[in-house]
Amino acid sequence: MSSLYRRAAREIAYIILAALLLLVIVDFGLSMVFGVKYPLAVVMSGSMEPTLEPGDLILVQKVDPASLKVGDIIVFEVPWSNTPIVHRVIAIDNGKIFTKGDNNLYPDPSYRTSGDVYGKVIEISGHPFRIPIVGYILAFTQTIYGKAILIVLLAIMVIRDIYEKE
Repeated sequence: MSSLYRRAAREIAYIILAALLLLVIVDFGLSMVFGVKYPLAVVMSGSMEPTLEPGDLILVQKVDPASLKVGDIIVFEVPWSNTPIVHRVIAIDNGKIFTKGDNNLYPDPSYRTSGDVYGKVIEISGHPFRIPIVGYILAFTQTIYGKAILIVLLAIMVIRDIYEKE
């Protein structure tokens, strides 16, 4: 029974690592295809509900800020946050891009410039493409705890392989 348990644990660890490796490869490939540094983004708050939910994984494509229009959902950086913001364009005036979360009462403070914009959320049939909940997993792997767990899993696999060969 112990051998079966070890084999199952090893298989699960291999699947997790293979999935993460695939995600890295997909992320790199998507960055080439969509022309943005970060083609995958995670919705971290409820500010865009019900359109986008916390934990949604979204795809981001490069966009010429001059082509943006009211109603587009964009991903941008702001000085007060370490994570990219995902909000809707509500107005554009002389290159100044004003945004607001769908679920927020008020527009975002200040405006965005073309240099702040990472890209535009990809839409399919007029709806943003999103994969629910997967973003939480991706976001967790970016934390110190997530990285530690991945390192431990990798170490366990390597140690077990060495131990079984002896």
